[in-house]
Amino acid sequence: MAQQLRFVSSKRGNRKLCHEGFSYQKKNQSATTIYWYCDQRETTGCRGALKTAADLEGEPRVRWQ
Repeated sequence: MAQQLRFVSSKRGNRKLCHEGFSYQKKNQSATTIYWYCDQRETTGCRGALKTAADLEGEPRVRWQ
């Protein structure tokens, strides 16, 4: 199954990750992993989260949702 991942810019110029119709903001980063959370977390209480490889030079991929 192909994963539909893409990056867009937020109003403040930060990178957001879009996946399956939802957008995610960067929460934290380690040497190997970037953690993302749903950007509707504050307004709707969405608890969606993603984890991607920190080296997003190539094709980004989701490790878990």
